[in-house]
Parts: sequence; structure tokens; C-alpha cells
Amino acid sequence: MSSRSPEGVWMFMGVNGVGKSTLASDVATAFPDALRLNGSAELRRLFGGVSREELERLDPAQKLGRRAAHFLELFRRATADHKLVLMDTHLLVPIRSDDSVRYENTWHDGYSAFVAGAFMLTADPRDISAWRALDQERTGRTRDLAAENIAIDQELNVAEFRTLIDREALPPNSQIIENGDGLLPYIGARVLSYLEAA
Repeated sequence: MSSRSPEGVWMFMGVNGVGKSTLASDVATAFPDALRLNGSAELRRLFGGVSREELERLDPAQKLGRRAAHFLELFRRATADHKLVLMDTHLLVPIRSDDSVRYENTWHDGYSAFVAGAFMLTADPRDISAWRALDQERTGRTRDLAAENIAIDQELNVAEFRTLIDREALPPNSQIIENGDGLLPYIGARVLSYLEAA
């Protein structure tokens, strides 16, 4: 294992409720000097503390343009002040209304200059549904619990993640990691080993 600390921005991606924030937080405890960022919290701060539902209703083009400019500046400042930045974020965000769904792609190719690697966390859609139900009960926030919707969202996210790797927008060391009930500590140790060897 390498003794040097990992550098750059490392992204933790996946659908809501898959465990990416928990995983990023767990990994961050091993790197006390790392900066930990939450993509959703940054967006709410950027757009004046709006709720997730209000954020979804904003004009997509304006929102994506402002998001990219904000994250590019954030990455510039963060990597100047910190060797390691750990960020959990979304890739494709489903916006559902009535019987229709559209997906907002949050990726911007300008991020490639800063991203040292990325992890797409996946899980059985039924597990994600159960984890979302627990979160909904705990927070009161309404979540989409339909396993079939989660399966489609996850499949599209994985496909887009692979596309980004194939066209070299994400580094080739980026990985898809399967989460399962009780596996997060093991996954955290695996990611930690991977970062330390990077």
C-alpha cells in the first residue's frame, strides 16, 4: 500500500438512497485533511436553500449552467486548499411528474480536469426502496419507493457512468461497486484501500 495521500476530486455517485453519502463520510474519516462535499447541499446553497422539490422545478438549462460554473469554481478552490476532495453527487437525476419522467444529466466535461476517480454505487432496487422507506420515516421527506422506478434510474445511471469512462471524461480507474445490506463497512474498506494505492 502506498504511503502517499490520494489527491484530487473523488466522486461517489448513485441514485438516492443507495448509500453514497454514508460511504463518502466513512471514507472521509480516514483522511482528516480531506474536504467533504455534498452535491445536493451545494446546489441548495447555490439556489438559495431551496428544497429538493423546488430545485427540480427550476429551468433545467439555467440550473445546469449555474451548477457547472459553481462546481468548477468549487473544485478550483477546493483542490488549491486540499489535496483530497470527496464528493457525493448525482449523475442522472430523475424528475417525475404524473406518468412522465425526464432525466437531468448533471455531468460537465470541465469536471474531468479535477476528477481523479469516481465510484458508482449500486444495489438491489428492493434494498434501495427499503432504505428510502426508512429515510422517509425518519425525515418525513417523500421518496419514490417503487422498485421498478429505482431499477430503471439505476440502469440509466450505470450506462451513463460507463459512457463517461469510455469517452475518457472519467478516469479509467473509476469503478461500479455493488452495495448490499450490511456490506457498507466492507465497501468502505475496499474504497479506502483503493484510494491509498492510487
